[in-house]
Amino acid sequence: MKIRKLFVSLLVASSFITSILAQDDKDKKDERVLGEVTVTAQKTNIDPVYVELRKLSEDTNAFTGEYAKVNNLVVKKDAGVFTLRNGEIYFLREADGRRTGAVFFGEGEFSLVPPVESEKRMLKFFTDKTDLKENFTQIVMFFTDITFDEVRKSPNVQMSTNGSQAEKARSAFRGKEALIRNSFQYNMAARILLDAYAPPRPGFFWGFIDGKKYDKLLLKVDPLGITEVSPEQVVLANYSASDRAIWVAFHLEDEYNKGTALSSADRRVFDVISHDINIALRGTKVIATDNVQMKTLVAGQRVLPIDLYPTLRVKRITNDNGEAIGIIQEDESKDGSLSIILPTAPERGKPFNLNFEYEGNNVLESRGSGNFILNPSARATWYPNNGSVRYGIDQATFSITFRYPKHLMMIGVGEEVEPEKIEGDEKIAKWSTNNVEMKVAGFNYGDFKKYEFDDKTTGYKLEVLVNRDVPNEIKGIQNDIDRYESRRAESADRAYRDPVARTTGTNLRSISTSSMADYVLGEAKNSTRIYDAYFGRLPFNRIALTQQPNTFFGQAWASLIYMPYLAFVGESQRKQLLGSFGGSNSFWRQVTAHEVAHQWWGHSVGWSSYHDQWMSEGFAELSTSLYIQFVKKDLDQFNEFWEQQRSQIVEPSRSTNGIRPYTVGPVTQGYRLNTVKTGNVAQNLIYPKGAYILHMLRMMMMDSKERDAKFQLMMRDFIKTHYNQEITTEDFKAIVEKHITPKMDIDKNGKMDWFFDQWVYGTEVPAYKFEYSLNEVDGKTVLSGKVNQSGVSDDFAMPVPLYLDFGAGWVSIGSVTIVGNKSFDLGNIALPKRPRKVAICALSDVLATSIENKQK
Repeated sequence: MKIRKLFVSLLVASSFITSILAQDDKDKKDERVLGEVTVTAQKTNIDPVYVELRKLSEDTNAFTGEYAKVNNLVVKKDAGVFTLRNGEIYFLREADGRRTGAVFFGEGEFSLVPPVESEKRMLKFFTDKTDLKENFTQIVMFFTDITFDEVRKSPNVQMSTNGSQAEKARSAFRGKEALIRNSFQYNMAARILLDAYAPPRPGFFWGFIDGKKYDKLLLKVDPLGITEVSPEQVVLANYSASDRAIWVAFHLEDEYNKGTALSSADRRVFDVISHDINIALRGTKVIATDNVQMKTLVAGQRVLPIDLYPTLRVKRITNDNGEAIGIIQEDESKDGSLSIILPTAPERGKPFNLNFEYEGNNVLESRGSGNFILNPSARATWYPNNGSVRYGIDQATFSITFRYPKHLMMIGVGEEVEPEKIEGDEKIAKWSTNNVEMKVAGFNYGDFKKYEFDDKTTGYKLEVLVNRDVPNEIKGIQNDIDRYESRRAESADRAYRDPVARTTGTNLRSISTSSMADYVLGEAKNSTRIYDAYFGRLPFNRIALTQQPNTFFGQAWASLIYMPYLAFVGESQRKQLLGSFGGSNSFWRQVTAHEVAHQWWGHSVGWSSYHDQWMSEGFAELSTSLYIQFVKKDLDQFNEFWEQQRSQIVEPSRSTNGIRPYTVGPVTQGYRLNTVKTGNVAQNLIYPKGAYILHMLRMMMMDSKERDAKFQLMMRDFIKTHYNQEITTEDFKAIVEKHITPKMDIDKNGKMDWFFDQWVYGTEVPAYKFEYSLNEVDGKTVLSGKVNQSGVSDDFAMPVPLYLDFGAGWVSIGSVTIVGNKSFDLGNIALPKRPRKVAICALSDVLATSIENKQK
């Protein structure tokens, strides 16, 4: 469930690499032979209120009605406060009896103080201050809340009509409408309709602020949650191309007061129960139906947002009686998201069915010779999913019937429930999750060769599916080799005299992914055995690892894993393709173990919000370290793994724009950490620091006799307690406190606040220096020295372990807990004999900017 990008170069000999891009362009043209899909839906975009909302600003008189002259008007939108010192507010005319837009011209100030410390730190990162005060001259507003009544009833307002700036207001408003549709690709009219066809509720507010220092600020307040940071409901963002970022995000003030500001808060307006999908694959074209069972979670809700990949166009949606349902689906290249309009509001909590008929291109990609991939962007949206939850992830059961070319092979999630059938030129395959709810469902198909292993130890059936032929990317290189060698051998006489002149020195023409299938199968076997022992049993018995043609991409669905095709290619050939660094990069050694781990971290348990995704990725990385430790049985490789994690966290790089990742924000900020300013900092933080957090807990729980027993018990308890649930960081903290050991209980209160405040919610990373001496006193070896902790706040506390190596590996002799920037004096410790080596954190026990062990 991740994408990793390595910035490498193809280093194949001489000029034959230059045609790769041209070959890719040709492939894309070949894939477009089916042309654009054209479907006609009788009830699409015809709802009268929606049509009126969509076209309101087209009227040249849209803002010529009421307007307000204001003087020191204060408009409060949760933590955001607009002080309109003087100026005019022009209101968009009514639609369906309500006002939904306005524009202010004049002088004013916007102020905001985030209600939580983590967001104050984020705001300071972007503005150098923990609060914001910004003078502005214009605000463009979209709303369904009480903004209009609030302004009209204020004693600081004088209402009038036919203001002189009405056309200017219309122009400003239409400019923001275009921005929302074309750049944000968001259907504002559909969002307004969501509230219009619902029982009375507080409503939302968007304010585009043209500030004097920051001229592209946007405040969003939405009780139903803001899509990018759901379930949080308040966002302040900068949408300029050069500094695009979400500056702050948090819950409504009322939720903090009530203690309900939780990442587990459920903002969905409906719940998907099951999918019954019938899908036909015609090359890269998809033709499908999905009978979706769902229930509304909000009384009186008629408009339901659906998450469907925008190039998939809906032909028809019908209910159980065969009656057509209203549809909203605009231009796929703009605000083409799907919404449905029910004729009447269903009874809250009562299941009902809707049947979706849709088709389209660009969900499947072909790379030639039976190599296909389900577009990663459509991972959870190649079928109609829940548009009122982030990522479209809404747990449901799946039954999927596939139709596809008979010479190819299909692999889905769950299990194949019927033998394949052949009808004409097609195969028909039926897959089901057998009443096991899954967060997302996927598939892979192609010209595969299957390798299988029934592991009697774990009871899992493991499958590896590799393509019989290489993708066009490799074929292009092989063709270039042939052309290059032909040119080198133009003269038979020259070839006779110099046979070496005919060759490039590569063996890339012999690339075959089948040769590594057994190796990958072995990696899967070892991974599942380790994870089964550490984390517990999976709910299904089969795991399939399938080759796909994206080079640096791995992804996991429950029971189905996408593997990059170069993971099935030997290192020598990868080096010829990617250079020495790219071909031997640790990614290739770790991708199988990481993706298999997501069967536990991401599927056995999920994550509630972006604040909690660090556990899925970080715990999968920790799992990879277990694989290295127990399969490779090489301490140097183990420490090398953790050194790579450490350097990603604390060292600046080109991908992070020269910023040290740990300084930007805590792991709980998730992919919000990625901005124009910070680059790809999230990738360099939530994966490795998430892993390090769990690694430090593991090392604190390590026992010289029982080894990992306490840690294993905790992790198995965690999954068992929260099986198939969306976990929160607080859920994990609670399970850690349940299994706390005396060494971990620094505050002697049974709580792990100290650890989570520092490492999970904080951004500090210490440095350590250990200076020691070994002396002979009365025939005995005596160890003395000091451990220094620096670079942290005065209350930062951490147990620092001390190790000795007498020739048989590192042995821990205890730890010292240091608080603040201080040194701990070991005193004099008598040893049974002179050790070969002495060190703190010898097993990378503590994340640090640096660790220095120095003998005096």
